[in-house]
Amino acid sequence: MLNRVQHIVQKFDHILLLGALVSMIASPIWEAVFTGGVLWSKLSIIIVLISGLSITYTHNRSGNYVFQIIGMGVIIVTFLSSFIGFGPKFQILANYLQVGYFLYLAITTLQIIIRSRRVTSEVVINSISGYFLIGLGWSIAISMWVTYFPESFSFTKTLDDGFYNAFYFSFVTMTTLGYGDILPLTSAAKALSILISISGAFYTTIVLGMIVGKYISTQSQNFNS
Repeated sequence: MLNRVQHIVQKFDHILLLGALVSMIASPIWEAVFTGGVLWSKLSIIIVLISGLSITYTHNRSGNYVFQIIGMGVIIVTFLSSFIGFGPKFQILANYLQVGYFLYLAITTLQIIIRSRRVTSEVVINSISGYFLIGLGWSIAISMWVTYFPESFSFTKTLDDGFYNAFYFSFVTMTTLGYGDILPLTSAAKALSILISISGAFYTTIVLGMIVGKYISTQSQNFNS
């Protein structure tokens, strides 16, 4: 039974990862429609971690399973902090681990894109997922930042309640859209906002350039053959 579940997860892990991330993108809707919006977002984070763990395990060519072991630890800590508790310090620890592992997952998806010789559906899904992972990592980082420095942004709420605002601000800043309804108020917050916008611009430019280059190379090879 366990092997069958593992096989299913590994077969659809890329789609599962993207689906969970899209669910996170819609988190402000869950907050407004469902009273358990925060709970659903936490569940989506766990699904992201599980599917990401499957991806890193499947594409592990070095035989080094340190990050897979760390990933299992992150999943356990996230589950305990989300559904059992243990206090705010344990929640902060879970958030630190999540940000670090989301960054690792984003790097892993980028490596999959680089290693791929052709533009496949998996490459496209990974490119979208990588962007969402960076945004999700920034969201958690901002939410944590606000708990330490409540006056940094123009919203001051608790770690759970402020997550939706942080999520919204993260992606609006990554796309350099900047509606201006949520503002960084301190010098450090402004520097963080600049870093977020740069990461979004660089990711889009680099990944889009690689995908276009691979597509042109594939079409050229098909034409010559």
